[in-house]
This record gives sequence, C-alpha cells and structure tokens, in this order.
Amino acid sequence: MTAPVLCEDLWQTAVSPKDWPHLQSLNLTREVGELTPVYVIIGLDSYFRFLGRRVIRGGDGDPVAVETRLGWVICGPAALSRERECRVRCIRTDGRLNAALRKFWELEAIGILPPETESGQTEIERRFKESLSFDGNRYSVGLLWKPGLASLPNNYATAIRRYRSLEKRLSRNSGLDEDYTIVIQSYLDNGWAEEAPASRAPGKMWYLPHHAVYQQGTTGRKCRIVFDGSAVHCGTSLNDQFESGPNLHVELMGILLRFRRIRVGLQADIEKMYLQVGLHPEDRDACRFLWRDGRGGKAPREHRLKRVCFGLTSSAFLAIQTIRTHAENESQHAGDKTARLITSNMYVDDLVLSCDSIEEAKKLVQESKSLFEKCGFNLTGFVSNCSSVVGCDKTLPFGSDPKPAGQLWKATFARRLVGSKYGTHSDSRKSTQRHQEDSLYPGCNNLRSARVFDTIYRSGEDVAPVSVAGGNLVG
Repeated sequence: MTAPVLCEDLWQTAVSPKDWPHLQSLNLTREVGELTPVYVIIGLDSYFRFLGRRVIRGGDGDPVAVETRLGWVICGPAALSRERECRVRCIRTDGRLNAALRKFWELEAIGILPPETESGQTEIERRFKESLSFDGNRYSVGLLWKPGLASLPNNYATAIRRYRSLEKRLSRNSGLDEDYTIVIQSYLDNGWAEEAPASRAPGKMWYLPHHAVYQQGTTGRKCRIVFDGSAVHCGTSLNDQFESGPNLHVELMGILLRFRRIRVGLQADIEKMYLQVGLHPEDRDACRFLWRDGRGGKAPREHRLKRVCFGLTSSAFLAIQTIRTHAENESQHAGDKTARLITSNMYVDDLVLSCDSIEEAKKLVQESKSLFEKCGFNLTGFVSNCSSVVGCDKTLPFGSDPKPAGQLWKATFARRLVGSKYGTHSDSRKSTQRHQEDSLYPGCNNLRSARVFDTIYRSGEDVAPVSVAGGNLVG
C-alpha cells in the first residue's frame, strides 16, 4: 500500500559509535540530529522477518545494537550521562482558597447566581420573628443560636490575654489610647453597653476581644471598635454558635442601574445601623468584653453589649431583617411605594435611589426619615443632584431644577456610593487609592502595587474581577 504521506517527520537522534566501545566495530550510517521524513512503515506482523541473529549489548543503560536485513539498528538510550533525570510535580490544594476564588468569580453580589435554596431559611426567619420585639421606640432581637449546641467554655483567659496585649499597644500610642477611650465611653453613655452584673447566664457567657479600626470619612479619620466574634478558645468561637441567616443583600447591580434611571437622585445612610437594634437581656452575657475602670483605674472590668454589634455572624441578617420588617409594618402609614423603594434600594446601611420629580423626592425624604425615626434609626447624610430636595446644608447650590437625563450628576460634588466614589464631572464611578508614603514600604514595589489592586477589589464587588489581570502582574 502506498500513500502520499505516511506520517509526520520524526526526529533522528544522532548516535556516535566512538562514544560507545561496543559499537565502534559496527559500520553505521552517519546520522545527524534533525527531522527526517518517513518513507516505509513495517508492520509488527512482518517486523521479525527483517531481524538478524546478532544483538550487541554494552553496560547497563547503554544503547543496544540489533542486526537487521537493512543494517544495524541502535535501540535504547543515547545520552552519555549515567544520571537519571527525575521530574517531580508538587500539587497543593487549599479548600478555603478555592472556595473564596469560586465565590469571587460567581459574582454573587450582582445577581447572576441562581437563588439560594430555601432549606432552613424558613425556620431561621420564624425564629427571628418570634424573638423580635418593639417597645415603642426600638426593636430588640435575640441571637440566632444553632440548635443543640453544648454550653460555651469559659474563655476569660483568652480575653484577658488579648486585653493586656491591647493595653500595651495603647500605652505606646497616646493618640490611639485617647480615641479608643472616647469610643468605649460613647458605648456606655449612649446605652449601647453596660457594666456586666455579677450574676451570669450559665453556658451562654463569652468574652469578646476587641480592637480599633480607623476609617477615612468625609470629616477625617474615625476610630471604630470591632468585636472579634471569631476569636477561638478550646477549639470553638462565638461565631461558631450562630446561624448566619439568609443573604438579604439586594443585588448591587440592580441598585446601581435604578439609581441612574430617573432624573432626581438621592443618597443617604443609616447612622450606626447595627447599634440601633437592641439585644435581649438573656443574650447579653454572650457579648461581654473587658475594659478598664472608667473611674481612673487600670484594672479591667467586665462590660456587656446591649445592642447588636459588628463582628458577629448573624449581625447583618438581624439588622437588615429588622429594617425590612419595620418597613413592611409601617407601609400603611408611609405608603406602599416608600416602603418598597427602601427595601429594594438599600445595600446594608446605604440608601441609593432616584425619583421622577423634585416634589416626589422631597416627599420621599420626609417619609423615609419619619419611617426610620419611629424605630430609633437615624437616616442621615442625604445628598442629591438637586439642592432644594435636601437643603443647601448638605449639597452645593446646584439650582432648583434637576439636571436633564443626559446630564445627570453633571455637578460639583462626589459622593461615596456603595463602596466607591461617584465622579460628577465625568458622570462615572471611580475607585480611589489613598497615597501611601514610600518611606512606609522602602523597596517594596510589589507590596505598594498590590495595595492598589486590593483597594480596587474592596471598593466594590462589581469591579473586583477586572483587577485580576493587573494583580497577576505583581503576584
């Protein structure tokens, strides 16, 4: 059988007989290392017909010469080195990293995932409704304990160790010490926390370590106290005891699209949202913390939170579901439209929406503020592209008429919008990176670059994936 092309050219390995003593007496054709065309293919059923009687072997690992009717054929390894090449591939898997990366690419926040399964959610919502109470001024809730859990261990030893470490840091930084003291005192003065009683709830007492986090606000840096619900003692943490509850975050992309759809835009946020939700007395001992004696002593005293705090697994669900429940209950007074706009356009504590007219926007401001004030929440920080909607104390004088649809936000203010800045001159969102002094990271160009992409990622989940390509360049 003949064919125009039998197969692809094969690489001909060059073998020099002078390199192998047992091959030096053989009359071999001159071979060079190059691609050589194949002219004849001999099937295995006929291969033995071409074999001769002689086989010349050298040492272990040397090439072998086999006699054939067409001449001598060299088989086996042709390398002079006797060292064996060993190739090893190491594969390391990280389940938590894989899960985080999978969630990153699923873009859960912009609503392109299938809806969550309802298994277990109905029971959690039922327990929430049973624990929710309203005293006429404020809502209170119970923590979402997992059913069937054993008693909590006494983690005082871990808490006092973390507290002493905190005091050492404060003693070295007078500014931080002053800020920290002011924030803790505000908790006590505002009734968000209290000194813990001597009596204790058996099996449900836990001490929360805490630390300071500084945030850049419109009026400067602000100190916030974060309670560490994930601190581990004896193999468990307080957050391990709680249900997280269903994800109640509204689709971020939907909020942004609705925000740009209508002429008059409004933005506001709930002041200290978590701390406006009360905590039932029977759950307060699970949120104890240590702090120095307010009367000037340095010995730590036991306090406990009276409000839902940031840092617990179930806090987000408890706060957001409380707001939704209140909006639904008040819809008959504030109007169905106002309640619907609030629940569908609030991302955590940020309210971002728009209206058809100035009159409608003014009415919405009054109704929404009144709705939140009835349950102890303060809706504040209103801004708009129309100064007459919220007053000139919060916006610059843009005039009394809203901008045309094609020129929305062509004004002179930039407002924080669910994790990013909105540039009014360019009519676009932007992510910003605060300048870091080079002296803080001498010689660490990769670290400085990585901080840029980390800021992009944290500035909004809808822009996070575009930072991957740039992040890989410095990885």
